[in-house]
Amino acid sequence: MLFALSSPSSPALRPLLAGASLVLLATLAACGKGGEPGGFHGMPPAMVTYEVVAARDIAVEREYVGQTNGSREVEIRARVNGIIEKRLYEEGSVVKAGQPLFRLDAAPYAAAVAQAEAGVATAEANLKLAEREYVRLKPLVEAKAISQKEWDTAASAQDVSRAQLKQAQAQLQRARRLQLHRYPRADCRRGGPRAEGRRRAG
Repeated sequence: MLFALSSPSSPALRPLLAGASLVLLATLAACGKGGEPGGFHGMPPAMVTYEVVAARDIAVEREYVGQTNGSREVEIRARVNGIIEKRLYEEGSVVKAGQPLFRLDAAPYAAAVAQAEAGVATAEANLKLAEREYVRLKPLVEAKAISQKEWDTAASAQDVSRAQLKQAQAQLQRARRLQLHRYPRADCRRGGPRAEGRRRAG
């Protein structure tokens, strides 16, 4: 059906042209936004992260609390007292029989030896004095010039002096032996390495 259109300047066609123009503009606007993604209230869609679920082997790690013991028990025994000047071994290292472990301060041992030597010298002097007194009184007691008590006292003094000399000599030997232990050594005579030498550190 054909309609005869009047001139655009006709007042009857103006409303129709205005409506057609609005419909055309809306259509063009909708076509221009067709390639953009839609959102919520005109906002772009939010970015999200995702993980692809897949089966795979995972190593399982377990932690345990334990305590270890040495294969051999090491017994530390002190034979002498002293102040440690230096440790002659490294902790955790293997020591051999007879190996020095510590070096102790030598001054106390030297003083003990000197004191013991002085004790021996004093005991020897007392014994010589007692022996001279014994020899001097022997002819007198034979001649009945002194009492038997005086003679017994002289004889006993000589015996006591001899005993004191032996005691002083024993103390000197002990002091010298302790002086040799200034270097405590490892002893392996009892079934395994044993470090003899726990000392008071200075």
